[in-house]
Amino acid sequence: MKKLSGFFGSVLFTILAFKLFAGSVTVSWNPNSETDLAGYKIYYGTQSRNYDKTIDVGNTTSYRITNLSDGLTYYFAVTAYDTANNESDFSEEVFITLAPPEQPPVVAYFQAVDPQTLHLVFNKKMDPQSLKTISNYTISPTIQILSVEIDTSLTVVTIHTDKHQVDPSLKIVTLHTSSHLYEVEYKLTIHGIADTSGNVINENYIVTYIFTTPPTVVYFHPVDPRSLRLVFSKKMNTQSATTISNYTISPTIQILSVEIDTSLTVVTIHTDKHQVGKTYT
Repeated sequence: MKKLSGFFGSVLFTILAFKLFAGSVTVSWNPNSETDLAGYKIYYGTQSRNYDKTIDVGNTTSYRITNLSDGLTYYFAVTAYDTANNESDFSEEVFITLAPPEQPPVVAYFQAVDPQTLHLVFNKKMDPQSLKTISNYTISPTIQILSVEIDTSLTVVTIHTDKHQVDPSLKIVTLHTSSHLYEVEYKLTIHGIADTSGNVINENYIVTYIFTTPPTVVYFHPVDPRSLRLVFSKKMNTQSATTISNYTISPTIQILSVEIDTSLTVVTIHTDKHQVGKTYT
């Protein structure tokens, strides 16, 4: 067994399983036929033909290598050695890239819509069967889940339940009032309220709030076939008011730019040329 030439008579070795467990691979190879064969060594590393790790695996033709790093490419070669400790040249080289493990899904958004409806939004498409399986959800204290719906995106789940009880935490207060006026500033003054230990809010605690209405277009004027003017009912946010994608014209006319004046209420839209006498929306 001086040359161990029989070791290289065929394909020599292949990776049987790319990934048995996280960070591991199994390599296997064709056995040698020499009677004085003593064993094999596996060489591997992250550079081709430059191996920084060696494992003497004895007289076996399969071995699992562990503690490999996900995301890296590893190169492997095998040698054989005889009872006199003569070692063959490297076999042909094979390589494998260990893909990073896929991250499990997470709930990206949750909303209690009403006492009998919950919404969940996942960060990736989900398996529809597992989404619809009621036993995959539990509510504590116990509330019966009646049904589960999923939307076509396979990311949004609606859970229908028995009615939840109103929050018993004794921390949340709901004030029912007569109708507020829009755009009027109100001040809520709180005093004389005690906690369960008898500690009282003696000093006035004041909260200022206002109900605002969304802006409306109070005036519209097509200035010429390439210019439109909008006047809003209140000062606008410059970024949103000048974002071209916030406006569409049908039948399609390309919007080239949008300007807002210093009052932040007047917007001018510059477009490709409209056709005279044609109706646009």
